[in-house]
Amino acid sequence: MKITDIKQSGDIYIVTFKPTWIEKIFGIKDVSKIFKDTGNQYTFGNQSVYIRQNGKKLGNGNWIAQEIDAWKLRF
Repeated sequence: MKITDIKQSGDIYIVTFKPTWIEKIFGIKDVSKIFKDTGNQYTFGNQSVYIRQNGKKLGNGNWIAQEIDAWKLRF
């Protein structure tokens, strides 16, 4: 999956994923997932800590968290 859009509402981020061509063959559709910024950062890597909608943290170096951080720096 590839991130196509990120929208922010306070400390909540709605991330839209688009499937690759091979995932489309298997019938996977576009998906939106919700992540919350905790305001904390990992000690090593200086990456923000995000929590999924189900309450699990994204790990240090997670590609989704890196994309959200890069998106925040664009504005």
